[in-house]
Amino acid sequence: MKLGIFCFFYNRESEVNNCVQSLLDAAPVNCKIILVDDGSSDGTRSRLKQFIDSRVVILTQKNKGFTKSLSELIPNMIRKYSFEYISIHGSGDLCNEKKFLKQLDYLEDNREVVALGTGHETISGYSRKTIRLDKGYLQVEKESLLGGVPFTHGTVMYRSDSFLKAGGYDDRFLFCQDWELYFRLLEIGQIRRLPDVLYSKFIFEDGASFKPRKKVMQLKYRALIKSRELSDEDFYNNLDRLEKKDIKILYPDKIFLGKFKRLRKDLILKGEFNLAAEWCEIINETTGRKGKALKKYLLFIHSIRLPGLVLPAVYKRLRLFKRRLKL
Repeated sequence: MKLGIFCFFYNRESEVNNCVQSLLDAAPVNCKIILVDDGSSDGTRSRLKQFIDSRVVILTQKNKGFTKSLSELIPNMIRKYSFEYISIHGSGDLCNEKKFLKQLDYLEDNREVVALGTGHETISGYSRKTIRLDKGYLQVEKESLLGGVPFTHGTVMYRSDSFLKAGGYDDRFLFCQDWELYFRLLEIGQIRRLPDVLYSKFIFEDGASFKPRKKVMQLKYRALIKSRELSDEDFYNNLDRLEKKDIKILYPDKIFLGKFKRLRKDLILKGEFNLAAEWCEIINETTGRKGKALKKYLLFIHSIRLPGLVLPAVYKRLRLFKRRLKL
């Protein structure tokens, strides 16, 4: 079998139809689309079962979480179907109908490449507006990888043999598991990004990229990976410490306080007031303060769903909270 496409769902009932149809429109004939319901409590499972196609394999399991599912299921499916390549697709995301064929063609012509991403657009699941556009060709080097991930996880396609040789995903990483894997893959071959925007990533309010408490954990795992900037030895020493300590102890919240405040400010400026309000709560917990005025005001703004034209007035009002925001 040429290609295995993996998509893991947890309580994404409203996003299933568009997401899976996008995969069906783009997937080649000689592939399997493996749709996994990770113990959803909504109607995700029944929505998935509506898709009848020879390429589709539907699996259900008790909730294991994303990383555990990745690390356990993918190696087994590679061996079962003898996939030459595997691809990850984010639940709720969309891909261009030419994405997989373009990646397969490129990997067939460039045997030295072991992982290949694409350009992508990031869209708010709340406002449906494009937040960010990442495009252009990239040749990933270790130095650039230390700065951050070269492409969003849902765009990547791996050579299966290289993926297994590198050891696959490390289930100790509840977040940033793709980023950590890329360092090991670079020891085997090259990582590149196609320049074209072939993927639409949706940021949902309960996702790691937006949900503040998940973002806090993501920042901690990011700090662990970035300890490679000192040396690989420092990174592996910290990884050994993670075996003995919780990540929350290894990287306490207080060292990220400045980042928390910047994230809150960015969300306010983007009109994501409910998420900014959650950051208020986290910041108060970190500093030991009990102030609730700003949080209540942000939640009020969110509840009335103000149109973009009146946002300048909202920002003017927020100047009253300048001392709290430290803008």
